[in-house]
Amino acid sequence: MSGRIKFTSNEMKYIALFESITGATVRD
Repeated sequence: MSGRIKFTSNEMKYIALFESITGATVRD
């Protein structure tokens, strides 16, 4: 067990969505 935060599949979905949005915003 590492000290990293464990994300649920639902949180992973939001994180991926957030990253895709912020990534597009940064490029724009």
